[in-house]
Order: sequence, then C-alpha cells, then structure tokens
Amino acid sequence: CPSRYTLNQVRKKYGLELANARVIPNPIATMPAEQYWRGGDHDKRYILFVGRLDRCKGADVLIRAFGQIGREHPDVELVLVGPELTFLDDRGRSCRFEDYLREVLPDCGFQFRVKVLGSRSPVEIRELRRRAYLTVVCSRFENFPNVVLEAMAQGCPLVATNVGGIPEAIQNKHNG
Repeated sequence: CPSRYTLNQVRKKYGLELANARVIPNPIATMPAEQYWRGGDHDKRYILFVGRLDRCKGADVLIRAFGQIGREHPDVELVLVGPELTFLDDRGRSCRFEDYLREVLPDCGFQFRVKVLGSRSPVEIRELRRRAYLTVVCSRFENFPNVVLEAMAQGCPLVATNVGGIPEAIQNKHNG
C-alpha cells in the first residue's frame, strides 16, 4: 500500500493481519533546481489548486473559503487546475462546476478571480506551482496523494487537510 492509512483500512475492513504487507510510498521524481519554488519568484496574489474539481477533492470547501479570503484580499486569485467533471453539490444535485461557482460566489468580482484552467501538462503545472503563493490540497479523503508529494518535491508552500495518508507526508507547521 502507498500509505499506512490505507493498509490499516484494508486490515480493518477484511479483518486480516496481513503480516507481510508493506507500505511503499508513491515515488516522485526530483526537480531541477530551476523549477523549485523561490520566495522572490512567486506571485502573492494567487493560490493554486491541482486536482479533480469534485467534492472528494474538496473543491466546494475551497470555493467557500476563497469567498471569505477574497472579501479581505480583493487582489487574490484562485487558480484551479484539473479535469472539470459534473459537480455534485451539497444537495446531491449534479451541475457544471462553473454553475456551482456562480451560485456560491454570486458577486461577479469573485467569479472573475477564480480561474478554471482545466487539465494541464506536468510541465505547465510545475510552472504554475512555482509561481503560486501556495498550493492547497483540501480533500475529504486521500490515500497518499501525488499532488502533495509533487508540491513538496518542488519546495512549494502547502496547505492540506489532515486526512488519509496526507499526515504521513506532512507534519503540521514543519513542512506543511
């Protein structure tokens, strides 16, 4: 399993000891130094999210939080990178993510400050991450997410939820 969390969940669900099971974290390639996040190269005006735009990945939580942050910091933008799927809102209603965005952030100023870029190549994501003030991972559930490891490998400031295998990679106030 890629995380202790997942291994423990499998053991619990099936009632098996799995004495020979091992945790082997996902591998992440090292980054060339020129791709590292540097304090002087970032843009304090934007926050980056990389992942599916769905409830499991916490996109709805992030949008609501951005609504609060955006009122206090009118120059901040939220950049969302990832496939746009049909979004399931809090009421179980299926809608397009852009429609959800308009509903949750009815103020037009907020809507224009949220950029939905869709899928991007790894090279483009690394450049976006290098320029962002911080990367956010707000998942409700995770195994051992590559998005966390990739941000860390690039030295990016990272804010992430304390779920699943994420705490195996991030120690609060130490490296995330």
